[in-house]
Amino acid sequence: MTPTNSGGFENGPTFAASNWQEANGGFNPWVVGNGSVNIGMRGAYIGTTTMYTGTNNASINHFYRIGGGLVIPAGATNVMLSFRYRQPVVDPMGDSLIVSVSPNAAPAPVAGSTVSPLYTRIYNNTSTAYPGYVQVGPIDLTAYAGTTIRLAYTYVNNGTAPIGIPAIDSVAMYYCPAITGTMVMCTSGSVTLNTTNNVAGGTWSSSNTSIAAIGGSTVTSATVNGGTTAGTATITHIGGTCTVTATVTVNPIPTALSGTLSACAGSTTVLTSTPAGGTWSSSNTAVATVTSGTVNALTAGTANITYMFQPSCRAISTVTVNPLPAVFNVTGGGSFCASGSGVSIGLDNSTAGMDHNLYNGATLVGSVSSSPGGPISFGTFTTGGTYTATATNPATTCTRNMAGSAVVTVAPPVTPDVDIISSVTGTLCSGTGVTFTADPVNEGTSPAYNWYVNGTLVGTGTTYSYVPTDADVVRVTLYPGGICAVPDTATTTMTMAVTPLGTPGVNISVAPGNPSCEGRPVTFSAVPVLGGTAPGYRWTKNGINVATGPTYTYTPANGDVVYCMITSNYICRSIDTALSTDITMTTIPSASLPVVSIAATPGTMVDPGTMVTLVASKTGGTSAVTYQWHVNGTQIPGATNNTYNSNSFVNGDIVTCKVTNTDPCANFTLKSIVINTTGAGVANIDGNTNMAIIPNPNNGVFSLQGSMTDNAATIKVTNLIGQMVYSREVKTTGHMMEETIDLSNMPAGVYILSVHSVSGTRSMHFSIR
Repeated sequence: MTPTNSGGFENGPTFAASNWQEANGGFNPWVVGNGSVNIGMRGAYIGTTTMYTGTNNASINHFYRIGGGLVIPAGATNVMLSFRYRQPVVDPMGDSLIVSVSPNAAPAPVAGSTVSPLYTRIYNNTSTAYPGYVQVGPIDLTAYAGTTIRLAYTYVNNGTAPIGIPAIDSVAMYYCPAITGTMVMCTSGSVTLNTTNNVAGGTWSSSNTSIAAIGGSTVTSATVNGGTTAGTATITHIGGTCTVTATVTVNPIPTALSGTLSACAGSTTVLTSTPAGGTWSSSNTAVATVTSGTVNALTAGTANITYMFQPSCRAISTVTVNPLPAVFNVTGGGSFCASGSGVSIGLDNSTAGMDHNLYNGATLVGSVSSSPGGPISFGTFTTGGTYTATATNPATTCTRNMAGSAVVTVAPPVTPDVDIISSVTGTLCSGTGVTFTADPVNEGTSPAYNWYVNGTLVGTGTTYSYVPTDADVVRVTLYPGGICAVPDTATTTMTMAVTPLGTPGVNISVAPGNPSCEGRPVTFSAVPVLGGTAPGYRWTKNGINVATGPTYTYTPANGDVVYCMITSNYICRSIDTALSTDITMTTIPSASLPVVSIAATPGTMVDPGTMVTLVASKTGGTSAVTYQWHVNGTQIPGATNNTYNSNSFVNGDIVTCKVTNTDPCANFTLKSIVINTTGAGVANIDGNTNMAIIPNPNNGVFSLQGSMTDNAATIKVTNLIGQMVYSREVKTTGHMMEETIDLSNMPAGVYILSVHSVSGTRSMHFSIR
């Protein structure tokens, strides 16, 4: 290519030394603009002598463009770089020339450094030999169109001997300039395109003259006229060796907008135009916006709606947005009885000249035109439902919903009722505040309440609080509201049961009594006062806690002091615990036991029906005694003398006499004999026994009662063949014994019971039937 058809620069003799600078890496520097480089040419070479002396020096020399850089216009095509280069000797170690390019913003090369990664290598040579020049290029730099670049020549010395002078000259860059001008027009319009390629004989042409045709031209400009068909056409300029093109778009002119050019605020209207594919816009988006021809009316005013393919290819119409009627509130409605006259519905205000419609759901039920404005009434209505209203401007037909609604409810008759809920359940103690709450049924939407105490009005509202006293009568009356109530009131009462506050206490008693018999147990019993449902007890003897529960049994010593503490759970108590009075025990010794013997006349072996006289004789003892006779353990009524007569004995009857001292401790002695009616004679089981089996005969469950001088004994029961069927260790209380024995699992028959103690053994027969 030649400079005459391009934007070439740094060309031949015009090489500007002031635009270039060297970065010396430690050996021969670059010499710029020396005419001796080559006849008639200007450039740069390394060193000031005929030999390059930087032998085997690893440093790097740079020769680079400074100043404003090399500007490549946007749109330029066929951007090419060429230069001449001389390397005097092919160095065995591979000396090389590197050409690189970078945007002008990159930093300049630094002496002694490798090629910066911000630079892109576009040429690398290691083989050209001295002495001739080599023409390098063209190198394509079209990718850098529209930028300013920086060129750098870098010489790398890895050689082993002196060489001639490397040189560069005739650096030149060429490009084909782009076509400029407006590339968009309407079918009836025209545009002017230009180029800076002023090669004589340059020509212009169009790829489709029905879309865009060349109307007139010079070497550097052309008039392009839009045809009758919309589309795109390629415009070409040929000048010298440069051929450049540009694409021209020809847009149609839309038809006039059609559709309704007015709308109510909040509604839409649709506008159309042809052909399709244009864009829509609004001049006042606060009034109206447009999307694909649909105009959204926002607020009262006007807006120009435009449909275009480009600013000069457009159709415009003005759309008027009419205001909506003013908003007022729907009033009235409510609930009424089915037999009532209904409720009124209206608007709290209106604008003069508007038409107003009332709807029950979707059904039109009333219309009113408000000539003067102000509040209006639609009338009285008896049909249930939700009523809404609209206002319409008859001049613009713009309609708007009024605010709110009126609900009409036709209420059937219902029976109201009310109950009282107390905040205190269970026992109510005196002095306690109570809140009473009305619990209504069918109270309606606006109920009212009156509270009375003992017939006096004391409050209103859903609740009432006060401190009741016993037998107060609390009454509430419900007045339903907003419904058909039959009857029109409901009343209920609550009679208060108030428990007074009390102080718990405890009384104690001792059985069989105080004084008590020495060596015999006594039982203390607690009698609570306001003890509650589950009182607790603690017994203390001589200052030591000894038992819990409502009773305490032990064998006292003379002078023992016993008291009880109660812990009450009585709801209305003033204290939790209380103490009984003290009981100081007095013990008295028992009188000595009498020795008893029984004499039988005519004897213990008699014929059936024989009258037998039994006489009990007492020896010893210090107290008067009483007598009680038993047969087979059953007490004989009236047999309370020391003599007992009977002719109804049967074989094996055991007759016992219980002799009891009359002193306060009433110790007793038992003496028994066996009456046989078999003729085998009469025998006393144990002449020294003072115990009896009661009853005898029995069903296997019986009591062994009597007295003994020892404190412990062993009870054994054997059958008639000597097999032991029962054994138990027992202790006496005050030398008295009363033990219950259960042999109900043994077969019927005669058994022998023996009592073994230190003093001896006593044996008795008994029968299980």
